Amino acid sequence: MVLTRSKERVSNFGEVFTPDHIVKEMHELLPKREWARKDMIYLEPTCGNGQFLVQAIQKKIDSGLSPEAAANTTFGMDIMQDNIEESRLRVMRVFRDRTKGKYLLRIACMVVNNVFQVEDGLAYIRGDAFSDSQWEEKQFYDEDPTGNGMILPPCKRRGIESLAKELVRKVTKDE
Repeated sequence: MVLTRSKERVSNFGEVFTPDHIVKEMHELLPKREWARKDMIYLEPTCGNGQFLVQAIQKKIDSGLSPEAAANTTFGMDIMQDNIEESRLRVMRVFRDRTKGKYLLRIACMVVNNVFQVEDGLAYIRGDAFSDSQWEEKQFYDEDPTGNGMILPPCKRRGIESLAKELVRKVTKDE
């Protein structure tokens, strides 16, 4: 696996990718029963090319969660748009292979909603990335496993659906 894309990206953004075996070892530290929880939200604030997201989704599904529940409760953000696009594709390949295409568009909608670009991941998490009038808490695509009612309204889902259709087209094309 390539650990860096370029010296410039390492220097400008601190971008260095974690090797597969280290990601796997880190995920093994969390007991299987935790991965199986429907309300356990996984957040990777610097998701890069999706290495941690892919492993988390695989662990969730292997622990008994449905692919939809795994997609709905796994979030990643990054400052680089090319990383977001690669993360989404890598994550969707896992779902394509695990679901045989079943519910792929719905899952893609969740992935598009849950893997997103930010200017500053830590500021986003703290909630101080924007003024109060611009700040919105992250919402789930269509089902909130926490019971807090944080669900996207239908008007916001429409934009996600067009991006999700393109993502499904890309991931089914590269089978």
